[in-house]
Amino acid sequence: MSNVSERDTFSEEVPAEEDSLSEDELEEIEFADNPEPRCPVLIIADCSGSMSGRPIDAMNQGVDDLYQAIVDDEIARNRVEVALLSFSTEARVERDFGTVDEWDKTRMRAGGSTNMHLAIEQGCDLLEERKEQYRRGGVPYFRPIMVVFSDGLPTSPRSEMERANQRLVDMENENRLTIFKVGVNGAAVQAMVRTLPNPNSRFQPQQLDNLRFSDFFVWLSKSVSAISRSTPGEAVNLPPTDWSTINV
Repeated sequence: MSNVSERDTFSEEVPAEEDSLSEDELEEIEFADNPEPRCPVLIIADCSGSMSGRPIDAMNQGVDDLYQAIVDDEIARNRVEVALLSFSTEARVERDFGTVDEWDKTRMRAGGSTNMHLAIEQGCDLLEERKEQYRRGGVPYFRPIMVVFSDGLPTSPRSEMERANQRLVDMENENRLTIFKVGVNGAAVQAMVRTLPNPNSRFQPQQLDNLRFSDFFVWLSKSVSAISRSTPGEAVNLPPTDWSTINV
């Protein structure tokens, strides 16, 4: 993602409001320029206070490794769209959906509580909105992938967490979403088992071995690269995992 914004570039020539392109027109241009099928990937990152220090640094580096791997892949960089959503006391869109060409270094910061339900609800909304944009643009897309990272028990109210999880369960069971739930430690894995249950899920919560975020994201980049080379709806074998220690 470039650090040069439209405002920075055209600060002296801001178009009149009536001359601005509408959202639909921007979508038409985007998909006309690149009509390739899209593979949307949403990363939901725990940035609560307990992630301070090495954990948040390792996660930031891992996200950058993912972006770099996609840019280096001629097919994936035109098909894979990565969105990054962080959460602590609030949820924050760090990067919205779009193909990866350039990006600023990822600088998520840790602090606050662990209101996971906010990120899940907002993440589902982002995915549904992006899929609707694909449909309007006539662009085929692969089943979206969501990755949820956490390092402990959510501080979300139980009722809100249950509602958010039910939304995930419905989407996953209806084959509208593939979810990877990754605990930064053993306690986080057990917390995910309790707060994000879905016995029908193909991918149950797994533990990240010794903060190996980069290894996870390298695996994810290989996975989405394989998916992007297929046809939407086709079965794809993902590479074996080598970043986890537990399969619960």
